[in-house]
Amino acid sequence: MSSDVMHGWQEGYETVLRFAIENCIPTIVNGGDMLPKGGLILNEQKRFSRTYLRGILGRCRGAGIAYYAMVGDDDLAS
Repeated sequence: MSSDVMHGWQEGYETVLRFAIENCIPTIVNGGDMLPKGGLILNEQKRFSRTYLRGILGRCRGAGIAYYAMVGDDDLAS
């Protein structure tokens, strides 16, 4: 399963993970633009990565789902 252009959209991350679990999909590939935009972008991206993204990756690991991510041009902290 692949996804792209989440820009920190938590419901999108939740939907992809839920779909993968419900359909026994073993791998998620996020094709970039993973982190939030706007405001103090670098600080917001760091916060998002250290809190929400770390948590969703842990949930993937717990469900036995491999998660591959490619940072995009809007992912400044990369």
